[in-house]
Amino acid sequence: IDGDFVFPSRPEEVEILKFAVEKNPGDANAHLHLGNLYANLGRIDEAATQWEKAAELNPAKSMPFRNLGLLAGSKGDLPKAEALYRKAAAARPSDQTLWRDLGEILIAAGKRPEAIRVMETMPVKGVRWAEITIALAQAYCDEKRWDDAVKLLESTPHFVNWEGQDVTW
Repeated sequence: IDGDFVFPSRPEEVEILKFAVEKNPGDANAHLHLGNLYANLGRIDEAATQWEKAAELNPAKSMPFRNLGLLAGSKGDLPKAEALYRKAAAARPSDQTLWRDLGEILIAAGKRPEAIRVMETMPVKGVRWAEITIALAQAYCDEKRWDDAVKLLESTPHFVNWEGQDVTW
């Protein structure tokens, strides 16, 4: 199965994906999907092993790096999370989610100026997501860059709330 955004979820799929990995150990997708399934089943250590293998086999895939970055962040290892998210963003530069998460990691690590630079320079096709615009404006305010915050907010044509978000209100 090709594609990053495939999430097997049924326990019986473990054996199918293990078979796929055994028959084709060089298939990064099989490792990625087996890792995603393990994570869904709460088997995080086994998931991490599969994601590491997927990242090794195909460093052009963002999802294994993102998953490993999420795991590192959940364990409080922000330098590792940052490095993994940078690899994920390099693999899929058009994914604003990766840049948003990287910015949040940098802010949590006390690197707000770097987070601002990342959010300012991330590649954007169309419009920067509202949640990233708000995060950038907040970072400007936290750095007392009031004029930059006002300029950014005034230049934004509209805000769209994503599911479950209320920060723009």
